[in-house]
Amino acid sequence: MSARLPRRALLLLGAASLALLTAACGSSGGGSLTAVQLGTPTAIPAGTFTDTAGQPYDLQQQAKGKLTLVYFGYTNCPDVCPTTMADLGTALRSLPTKVADDVQVVFITTDPARDTPPKIKAWLDHFDSGLAHPFVGLRTTVTAVDAYGSKLGIALEPPVTEKDGTVEVTHGAQTLAFAPDTGKADYVFLPGATAQQYAHDIKHLVTT
Repeated sequence: MSARLPRRALLLLGAASLALLTAACGSSGGGSLTAVQLGTPTAIPAGTFTDTAGQPYDLQQQAKGKLTLVYFGYTNCPDVCPTTMADLGTALRSLPTKVADDVQVVFITTDPARDTPPKIKAWLDHFDSGLAHPFVGLRTTVTAVDAYGSKLGIALEPPVTEKDGTVEVTHGAQTLAFAPDTGKADYVFLPGATAQQYAHDIKHLVTT
């Protein structure tokens, strides 16, 4: 099976990014951030997932009190997903402990049939080493995750198995940043943000 991100996925990434930019109050937070500030903050929808320990995980409740960075993707992704997780891990390790301790990264799989809880955990372990708060990996049904992503403005489609057995997984690659006090996403990181840019913006979002 191939985890190649198809051209159609790239088109959806562009469409989702354009929609977010259209809704933004300018290209960044006061001109100093890489993250795009949304014109209308997006609240975390109600919804319960299963974490890598097999336990129910209420994202809406768990996000309270921490800057929560939410990303949708899949472990077989060859490029944007591991790059994003790696950059977030590097960013958090570069920050003062008192800042990193107030941040939680949440990865929601868009390929639950192949992404079992042990597989997600083993994959995330590559990126969150040394962090006080390991990355949280979540899964639910394909139908539920697509509906959840839609509520957040993230373009997702069910995985498609081609005639040759390859699997195409189409997903938006934005990282939503939910504020610890409001539980709403005021900012979103678009694909291509670097570890240094994540670190700079995260520090700003946690301390302001």
